[in-house]
Amino acid sequence: MTVINFDDLECPYCARLHQELFPATIEHYKDLVRFVYKDDPLTDIHPWAMHAAVDANCLAAQNTDVYWTYVDYLHAHGDEVTGDGNDLAKSVAALDRIARQEATLGKLNETALDGCIAKAG
Repeated sequence: MTVINFDDLECPYCARLHQELFPATIEHYKDLVRFVYKDDPLTDIHPWAMHAAVDANCLAAQNTDVYWTYVDYLHAHGDEVTGDGNDLAKSVAALDRIARQEATLGKLNETALDGCIAKAG
């Protein structure tokens, strides 16, 4: 069975689904289910979702495990990215900082990551 998930990294409902349903489903069904994630940033209501998707895909271009740690982190810490003032520039800076941290931990090519983010931005 294949489940296709359209994910918005700023969406609190997507975060809950990502944190609760998917791990339980994978644990229960093991290799009988496969999840496919597709980007679906709802930019009208989630201003930093598109940039998060770009950063995530730039990480995925080098290492899918690092992609997942970034996605997991954002779904668990979305409020940290949004911040108190709902300032898009600060959110984008936070996203890039988190992506670079994940790249460092994953031993990725940070120059390539920066180039990917700049090219897509």
